[in-house]
Amino acid sequence: MTSKLPELTDCRWPTLAEPYAGALRQIIPFVLADYAPIAIVVGGSVLRGQGDANSDLDIYVIHQAGWRQRVQKRVNGVPIEIFVNPPAQVRRYFADERKAGRPITAHLLTTGFAMLEQDETLQQLRAEAALVLSQRPDLTPQELEIQRYLAVDLLDNVADVAERAPETALFILDQAMQRMIVYAFLAANHNLPRLKETLERLGEVDTELQTLARRYYTNPNFNLKYAVALEFARLALGTTTFFEWASEPQEVSIS
Repeated sequence: MTSKLPELTDCRWPTLAEPYAGALRQIIPFVLADYAPIAIVVGGSVLRGQGDANSDLDIYVIHQAGWRQRVQKRVNGVPIEIFVNPPAQVRRYFADERKAGRPITAHLLTTGFAMLEQDETLQQLRAEAALVLSQRPDLTPQELEIQRYLAVDLLDNVADVAERAPETALFILDQAMQRMIVYAFLAANHNLPRLKETLERLGEVDTELQTLARRYYTNPNFNLKYAVALEFARLALGTTTFFEWASEPQEVSIS
């Protein structure tokens, strides 16, 4: 474990175009001064060559203090998200996000650019992150059934209000569609992709579901969207309405 406070000269810099390069040069002194990091990783679609006009920079800061923080700043016109965590908290994210099928932290640490490494911590975390990315969510049948129930419950709510409150029905239907898409990935034991890639990657799970999802999101007519959503439910969930099920008994405190 190092006791040396990092300096700007300890940092490595990724090759970035403006305004991202300048924004990074301006924000890193703030990071060094406020967090005494033992490691800094910068990531995001810009680093992967997939950025667009609104892309941000993600800066993952690992320090030894026993607290975490998230900070959003705009520098040089560039939105920057800063995630500050001790190693133990990073490992908790690995476990929680793997179970949710969305290993965001593991992906950022393995694909990002290591700007600062004061000791072996980052290499250890990157090795663990690579293992997380190689694994699947592995939800139990009970956990999948809960996800299935939640999606169907939303569809039933749509049916309840469709006649008297069509705007509310559409609002709920959009949530139902999103939950069904998530279920399709999890039921296939497939990690959830980045939101920007969801519809494209849905084809890896089921091309027919992908076609229905695209039809849903490009159709402006509520009745047609609802019909498509019900067909998606029949294929993905095996039902479109209430079904019988029971959760496993769970111990609770009665004191």
